[in-house]
Amino acid sequence: MANNLLLVATLLPARSLQFLLKASKMYFGTILTVAGTVIVVLFSSSSSSTPSIDDLIHSWFTAPFVTYLIAMGIAIGAINTFYRAIGVAEDKGKPVPYSHILRPLLYATSSALFGTLR
Repeated sequence: MANNLLLVATLLPARSLQFLLKASKMYFGTILTVAGTVIVVLFSSSSSSTPSIDDLIHSWFTAPFVTYLIAMGIAIGAINTFYRAIGVAEDKGKPVPYSHILRPLLYATSSALFGTLR
């Protein structure tokens, strides 16, 4: 009991210091995010136009938008295939190098790409 208490008393300040250092990085990131948002709002165009339904429907069939949809579909398909292949390799006991980093990265990327299609 006394050994555990001594261990906690020794490691707890180090752990709280580590938390404070990470928290300061989070505050810095938050400050950068807020500053970036303020800059975008200050320097953005103040005029706005509301497109009609016909304008929106027309934009769905333009070559750049169709190309974008095809490229995103191919990217999501490739990422999903690679993600599943990594899982199969892990199930067989032959994991892909850095799969512990690749799988979350691929999942986040496909989620972001799929989110932009909505």
